[in-house]
Parts: sequence; C-alpha cells; structure tokens
Amino acid sequence: MIENIEAVLSAYWWVGVIAVAILVLFRETIGTFLSAKWWIGVGAIVAILAFLFHTPQVPEQPRLEQPRPEQPRLEQPRPEQPRPEQPRPEQPRPEKRAFAIPGDESVEMVWIEPGTFDMGCPSDRDCKSDEKPVHSVSISKGFWMGKYEVTQGQWEAVMKTTPWSGKDNVRSGSDYPAVYISWHDAQKFIRRLNMEADSNVYRLPTEAEWEYACRAGTTTRWSFGDDESQLTHYAWYDSNAKDVDKNYAHKVGKKRANPWGLYDIHGNVTEWVQDLNQADYYTESPTVDPTGPATGSSRVARGGAIGNLARGVWSVDRGGNTPDFRGYYTGFRLLRQVNAFGKDMQPDKIYWAEDGKIRRANLDGSYIEDVVTNAGDPDGLALDVSAGKVYWIDRSPSAVKIRRANLDGSKIENLVTTRLSQPIEIALDVSAGKMYWIDHSTGKVQRANLDGSKIEDLFTGVDGVHGLALDVLVDKMYLGGIEGDKIILANLDGSQVEAVATGVGGVHGLALDVSRGKMYWTWQNGPIKRANLDGSEVEDVVTDVKGARGIALDVSRGKMYWTEDGTNQGRNKIRRANLDGSQIKDVVTGLDIPRGIVLNKERRTGSF
Repeated sequence: MIENIEAVLSAYWWVGVIAVAILVLFRETIGTFLSAKWWIGVGAIVAILAFLFHTPQVPEQPRLEQPRPEQPRLEQPRPEQPRPEQPRPEQPRPEKRAFAIPGDESVEMVWIEPGTFDMGCPSDRDCKSDEKPVHSVSISKGFWMGKYEVTQGQWEAVMKTTPWSGKDNVRSGSDYPAVYISWHDAQKFIRRLNMEADSNVYRLPTEAEWEYACRAGTTTRWSFGDDESQLTHYAWYDSNAKDVDKNYAHKVGKKRANPWGLYDIHGNVTEWVQDLNQADYYTESPTVDPTGPATGSSRVARGGAIGNLARGVWSVDRGGNTPDFRGYYTGFRLLRQVNAFGKDMQPDKIYWAEDGKIRRANLDGSYIEDVVTNAGDPDGLALDVSAGKVYWIDRSPSAVKIRRANLDGSKIENLVTTRLSQPIEIALDVSAGKMYWIDHSTGKVQRANLDGSKIEDLFTGVDGVHGLALDVLVDKMYLGGIEGDKIILANLDGSQVEAVATGVGGVHGLALDVSRGKMYWTWQNGPIKRANLDGSEVEDVVTDVKGARGIALDVSRGKMYWTEDGTNQGRNKIRRANLDGSQIKDVVTGLDIPRGIVLNKERRTGSF
C-alpha cells in the first residue's frame, strides 16, 4: 500500500494529471479540433499507463556492510636476513704433551681415550678381502699417540744416523719424516728410548690401536668424511704428490689434523705397526685389545703414502712388507703406553739404598721420604717404571735374595732366593722381561725373568765385578770390577766376552750414555771417569770426589748423580754435576752409607 502511494506521488503520474488539466483548460481551443471528452479520455489513459508501468523510486536506504569472508593472506617473501651463527657444541680438546727424548729433542703426543669402534671395511664399499669382515673392537686402556710421524730430527738425535741420506725421492730436514726405516729399525729406536727412560713405555701401536686413533670416532672412508675433494687438505697422496712431481715425503703437520689432533694419519709415509700380517686375521681377531696373529713373515703398515691413490689412504686400508724392508715412503709413529701411575706419571725421583731402607727424593733433593723400611741390607737398585716397580739385592747374611716392591713401597716380593752367593749389582732389560745381576765372590753373571723364574748362569771368571750396565739396543752388557782394572763387554746371552778398556782403575758403579756413545764409572778411591763405548779416550770428569759408589745418568737433562760413602771424611751424600763434570752440587746430605742409586726420569717437557 505504501509503495502504491509513493507511486501516485511519483513524477510520471503527475505528468498524466498535468496533461489532462491542460486539455480541460484549453478545451475550447482544442475542442474545435477534437471534442473535450475525447481528450479527457486520452489523459486518463496516459495517467493509468504511467501508474501501471512506472518502477517506483524507492528512497536509497543506508547499505549495511556485509562482512566479507576473510581471505588467506599471501605471505610476502621477506628479504633473507643473515642468520646469526649458532655456537656449535664444544668438542673436547685433545690433551697433548711433549715428552723429552735424548739429544735435546722431544716428541709431541696426543692422549687417546679408551673406547670401542667397528674395525674393517663395510660390505657396501669397495673392500679388499683382508679388510673384511667389520668387527667390533674395544681398546681398554688409553694411550699417548705421536702427534706427527717420527721426524728426521728426532731420529738423528736418538740414533746418530741418517739412513735416508743419498737416497732417491727424499727431502732432508729436521721436520721431514724419517724414511728408509724398516720395522726392525723402528724397534731399535724404541728400545733406545725405553733404555733412557728405565721403562718400557714406548712401542709401535697395534693395528687396532692405529685404526682406532685414525678413525677418531668416525665411520667414513677418511677421518674427515667421504668427500674425496677434501682429501687434498688432509693428506699427501698420489694426486698432490707423486702425480705432480713431488714424489717424496713432505714436512709433517702441513695438512689438517684428524678430529683427535693427529697429523698425516692419511698418506705421506706408510706407518709400521706392531702386528704380524695375516690376510684372514679379521675373521678370528679378539674383540678386546687385539695384538695381531701369532705367526707370519711380514709386518703390517697402515695409512698409505705419497704414491697411493685416494682409496689407498682410507682409514681401513691395510698394507705390509717384510720387517727388513726400507723405502722412501716407510716410516712410523710412536705410541707411549701408560705406566703404573697412569697418563700423568710419577714426578721424577732419585731412589737410593741406605741403612735397611729404600729412600727417594725429588731430583733437587727436596721431599725426602722412606719408601721401603724393611728392605734388609739393600744394595744395587733398578727400576721398572712402566710396571711401577723397584728391584734391589738384599744382602742380609741370613738370607741373600733379590726382591721387588711397588714404587710406593707396597707389595714386597722375594723373587730369587736360590743360587745366590754375594750378588752386588742388578740391571733390567724391561723390553725383554729380564733382570741381570753379578756375583762379587764367584765372578758369575746370571739372569732371570722379571718374576724371578728361569735363572740362568751366563758366564763366569770375571773377578771382583761391581759395575753392570746394559745396552739393550745392541744386546750388550758392560761390566767393571774393583779387581782386574778393566771394563768387559759381552753379549746379553753371555757370549763374546772381551775387555774393551784396561788400566781404568777400580770400577765401582757403571752407567751408559748410548746416545752420545759414552760410559761413565765411579772409582772408590779416585775420580769419576768416562770413555767412549769402545773403551777409547778415557778421561777424568769429576776429581773432587771421595768414596764414590753408585752412579746414574739423566741424559735428557745432561746430568749425572752419584753417591759418596765417605764415612771417615763425613761426606755421605748424593751429588750431581753436568755430564762434562761442571757445576757440581750436593743434592742430599747427612746420609748413612748410601749405596745403589737410580733415577725415575720419565720426563716430559710440558703440555701444549
């Protein structure tokens, strides 16, 4: 209804009304043309049509805003901001130390913790038959591993030889690896180090220890990963050495280290290990601390060398050769096993026998302590530092014996109680597991295993022997006596006995500096003397001495120590001097008849 009213009021309807009104007003004029009724009818028809066909104009209503459905917003790409570097979890830093060796040199070593790893080549790789199968191996004890391969500088300092001189494919220099080294040569180097340390701590790594240290916790082809393009950053091998006319061993430490801090563990020189070589050994290898097969004619070498392809310097790659083979690419890396004191070792000490006791002090004479208080009548001392043992001769008249104890004085054992008369001096070959002693009354030289078993008479007829020293590197022993006025040389098995020096005075104590080719001895009624190992060039070194008995050398520091039993002169003491006899110093004074003297001289130069 309202819409109709609005329609009536609309403009179109009024047009019809106006038209009808005009017709009515001007009907007379128009009527002359048409009748008025006719026009009224027309006006009515127009008004009716306007009403029927007009679309009413509705006043515009306010529009209600309909909520639009929310469209997902397209994330506009933001310019990439540099992400701050996230700190990586800190890796344990390998513990490193430098240990002194003869010739004023040192060897830098890295501590390798014990652990378990998979040894050998996985079946999904291009494996050689002797690298299979993969087998789990546990290394039960930590060890020190050479940070670098043994260098020419270290070899020459210890051995006084240069086996690489004049050979092909060699560069000479103190930082180049020692090459043209056979497996037997490496053993001689190690025996000399152990002789200097009065210990058995140095050796070649076993094959399992070598691969464990090389892998450094990885399972990839190389210790850094599987990307061969990175190999040139870690190794000297065929592509960056032999193939580019650099077919010689390169200076150590010029490539990147493996994750445990070992350099040149891939390539450069192939490294002898301790094991005999057997192709199928992995099928029967023990799971804990394997040491290789019991038989074989060759020795294993690991790591590959400058002439090997990338495959030949994999962590798993095995090689080997006869133990007397020498080449421009053969060298080795040292392992130092822990001794009875663990990796930290015992501080350097002087040990001596005195008045029924074994005593010790620091090398400067401080911190004197009694180690064994019920030692009987001790004379003649020797140390096996690797086992943490001190050996001595107990000359008690009721029961002469050879005894040993831990270096802290605990666990005293009687080792040899028979076939002894008047033993006077003792020396150890810890590498061979043997002890040697001399009998003053019978002139007999005897030996036994370190546990006292298997006593042997080596030779007799050496009168009044007092001094005894071993050069285990060449399987020789030196003996000197108060009677006879000479120094005698013999093989360790007692053969080839000969006098190397005569007219030397009454020898009481005897010590060797094999690195410099010298022997030193004390004379109870005269000076300390020295000569070459062949007996030539005898000279007095220290003349201000009375009643000297035992003597011991610290070759690494260039020092000698000796005891003076000058009861009537009031000079019972331990003294020291440089190896040339200079800078004499009293170290421990006020002693009661000190006798045998030995040094625990497992020296390290410090951490780095």
